[in-house]
Amino acid sequence: MTIFRYFAGCTRTFSLLSVVFIASACSMELPAQSQQGTGESSKNENPGPEGSVAEAEALYIESRLLALEGDGEGALQRLKRAAELDPHDPFLRYSLAEQYLSLGQGEQAIRAAEDAIIQDPRFVDAYLLLGNLSFHAGNNEKAIQAFTRVNDLAPEREDAPLLLAITHARNDNFEQAVEILKAFTVNHPESVRGQVTLARLYQEMGLTGLATETYNALLERSPDTQSVYFELGSLHEEMGEFDQALMIYRKLLIDDPDNVNMRHHIVRMYIANQEYDQALKELDDLLRIRPDDLEAFRKIGLIYLEQENWTAAAGVFADILKSHPDLHQAGFYLGTALERSNDFPGALQAFSAIPEDSELYDDAMAHMSYLNHRLGRTGEAITILEKLLAKGSESPELYAFFASLYEDQNRLDEALAALDRGLVSFPQDSGLLYHKGVTLERNKQRTQAIEVMRQVLIASPDHAEALNFLAYSFAEDGENLDEALDLANRAFALKPEGHVIDTLGWVYYKMKRFEDARLELEKAADLMPKDPVVLQHLGDAYRELKLFEQARATYLKVLELTPEDEAVRIKLDEVGR
Repeated sequence: MTIFRYFAGCTRTFSLLSVVFIASACSMELPAQSQQGTGESSKNENPGPEGSVAEAEALYIESRLLALEGDGEGALQRLKRAAELDPHDPFLRYSLAEQYLSLGQGEQAIRAAEDAIIQDPRFVDAYLLLGNLSFHAGNNEKAIQAFTRVNDLAPEREDAPLLLAITHARNDNFEQAVEILKAFTVNHPESVRGQVTLARLYQEMGLTGLATETYNALLERSPDTQSVYFELGSLHEEMGEFDQALMIYRKLLIDDPDNVNMRHHIVRMYIANQEYDQALKELDDLLRIRPDDLEAFRKIGLIYLEQENWTAAAGVFADILKSHPDLHQAGFYLGTALERSNDFPGALQAFSAIPEDSELYDDAMAHMSYLNHRLGRTGEAITILEKLLAKGSESPELYAFFASLYEDQNRLDEALAALDRGLVSFPQDSGLLYHKGVTLERNKQRTQAIEVMRQVLIASPDHAEALNFLAYSFAEDGENLDEALDLANRAFALKPEGHVIDTLGWVYYKMKRFEDARLELEKAADLMPKDPVVLQHLGDAYRELKLFEQARATYLKVLELTPEDEAVRIKLDEVGR
């Protein structure tokens, strides 16, 4: 039984100072009767009948055995019966409190601890337990009273003042907490826990300079305390002082060069800082110390993936699979690297090796579908997706890909059916709705497409592409032009890209605001100089403004891109060759 787990959810200071509770809790595991109070009053001065006491002792022993076997409820019932038979024994009340605690019954545990203290006002461990329970329950004042009493009764105990300081800190009484800890560290200069607790408290208060000084002073006195190196380094990391943190960690490695955990932490720092070459160098050093370190090889492969060095990444993960063929994550990464390097057959083989019971299987199937599509086996790709969806592995992205497979074969009705299937499960997904709208437009169902695009804007009012689609559609049809202008401006504010600017210019054109149209279309053409539609729009604006030379030059650019466009040739003839 450990009390520490009951404090795991606490916040602020406690989260930084939990080391004290770990230590204090260790003394409470299956206590022997020697753990009663500190004086004679801890003994049972008013025992019941001799037979009752003997039976109570037997029940206590039985409860301990049941607790060891994992029968917490049975142990509790034995202890309750023992307390009834020997009602004046404070230790039985204390044991009841611990058993209630082990079962997560905090309120009953508090009452039992209080009963033990009533029976023995000098029962140190009962006060300590009551303080811990009260702390967890958020009753800081009661916890402070209990820890203060422990400090008074047993001043030699190291845990009481530390716990007392922590509770004051959580009660926002930081000055009192610091005062207690500073006094404690003066009286116990050898206490690593005291110095660490003080440093953590400074850190929680935002006094990082004092925290750093305290950690450094502790390292001068206790240079072999590895955890302090890590805490001080972590403090520098939190302050964004990467180099200082690294220097602290390097000091530790001087005395302990084979500390693989620290070397892995340094690697993670370099990766987080995107210093991949340095991370690779550290990993090489680590592998010289531990040549079979699987995590080191995995990190090397992931770094190569991040660097888009697909060939190197594939080589690393292939090597990992030689010695660990059941490491499906490595197989997945291998498939990813091969896919990105356009080795589609190799990638397909890697993903196919991932078994159905792997948590990566569904993702592997999605990749297999994509790879079959890239290999020209769209029918097989569709079959794989159908199997994946039948397994219940649904996502908007899967349905969108499913539809795109049919679209590539110009099977638009089936693409729409796939999107509708997705919208049954994800009716408000703006991506699927937008995809459906675009597909309806391709299927020459503009009225339905516009209706769906309005649904997109209900689900996602700032969907720039849906705004742009509606604005352009209205402009093309020459209707709702005031609304089209509003939609185009909203799209531009969200996404000022070339095709959106073209829409804005085209709306102006349809509104016969040709000068405004020219200004916007020139911007669009600068951003999309190879887009024949944008250029044709600009040419049309020049033509309406009677800028025939500019119109002619622009139409010629369009014909260079699309020489078969007869409509543009007619326009070119109209402005004169």
